[in-house]
Amino acid sequence: MVWTIGAVVAAVVLPVEPTADVETVRDRESAGAILRTTLSAVPRRFEAELMSPMSAGSTTDFAASGGRACASQPVPPRGLVVFGPYVSVDPGRYRVELALRLREPTLAEHVATFEVTTSRGAQVLDRLAVPASRLRADGAYSTVAVSFETAEPLRDMEFRVVPVGDVEVLIDYIDLIPMLPQPEY
Repeated sequence: MVWTIGAVVAAVVLPVEPTADVETVRDRESAGAILRTTLSAVPRRFEAELMSPMSAGSTTDFAASGGRACASQPVPPRGLVVFGPYVSVDPGRYRVELALRLREPTLAEHVATFEVTTSRGAQVLDRLAVPASRLRADGAYSTVAVSFETAEPLRDMEFRVVPVGDVEVLIDYIDLIPMLPQPEY
């Protein structure tokens, strides 16, 4: 009898929390924030052949991670080899690595420009003129990197690769890597 009275009092007095099978607006907001934080804390790989312009420059390349790569056009108009994917990131420090190689050896000083932008390209977070001397001479993929820091969330971050001159470059992937905060001593 005492247990029954206690259960009735508890049911009337104690607040009821939503159960797991009931979704509220607060749940959706929390889930979105958790997902964004999780995605900003985990390295992400973007295969170039799946980025824009997907079909225009996608080519079979057995040296690439997925057996395909995105190739620059050998003749003008050349334009961007890859751009996108318009991802969101939380405030923090990030490193962006580009895996690329040359189809043929070159004497050119620079082979491509690698940019990380936001606001649909209006704000450049970092830019690198990729020197030919940084690429492997044996034709294997090499990685080059840029870094940036943001104090505010970014909602449409884009990676762009533009070939320089008549050099034909192949892009395998782009990695977005969150950097751990530096400890304060």
